[in-house]
Amino acid sequence: MQTAFRSEERFTQAEFFDWVEENRRYLHGRCELVGGQIVMTPPAGFPHESVITRLVLAIGNHIADVGLGQVARFERRLRDALR
Repeated sequence: MQTAFRSEERFTQAEFFDWVEENRRYLHGRCELVGGQIVMTPPAGFPHESVITRLVLAIGNHIADVGLGQVARFERRLRDALR
């Protein structure tokens, strides 16, 4: 996987969350805290998103056909993901 950025500075988890919140409007890829360093990867391009869209549609149609519920695709905020 290609890396767009890796911080040299070390962060705690709380500092990382604060950094992401402060910089959210500038972030266009995925940010992770790896060994205390912020690692950013570029956003997925069209081929990746096209495959994801087809998978979500296929799974969603099957779930609807058999009456199991609903399917949604969304990005979760970091703080919400750890609750």
